[in-house]
Amino acid sequence: MDFIEIGGNLLDDMYKGVYRGKERHPADLDDVLQRAFHPPNDASYRVHKIVVSAGSLSESREALELARSKDGLYSTVGVHPTRCNEIMDESSGQVSDDLINNLIQICQDGMTDGTVRAIGELGLDYARTQFCSVDVQK
Repeated sequence: MDFIEIGGNLLDDMYKGVYRGKERHPADLDDVLQRAFHPPNDASYRVHKIVVSAGSLSESREALELARSKDGLYSTVGVHPTRCNEIMDESSGQVSDDLINNLIQICQDGMTDGTVRAIGELGLDYARTQFCSVDVQK
């Protein structure tokens, strides 16, 4: 059976061996991907594709770069609701046109070769308003 992981958080520092700011082991993303895409011969499963989730402008860029560097990876472009403060222009209190235009540019770039497969993360997250208020999320 082939699986498609639609929310791969492969940009997390843990794949670089870092936990809570401290290096704990060597980077192991390649090993994780090897096990996912090429399980033991007797396995009845394998991961066929992984969509790398992006939660900010910088992660959208990084997800696209990562996906382009390894077979079987694709990416999203977006800003997670818990990071919505990042899209606000502090002087006007409005959504930053520059940030939105940058997200659109990354999306268009990734669509040229089929690497960007989805828009996200986005939406509302009222369970974690300590990161971004309901008013800003709206």
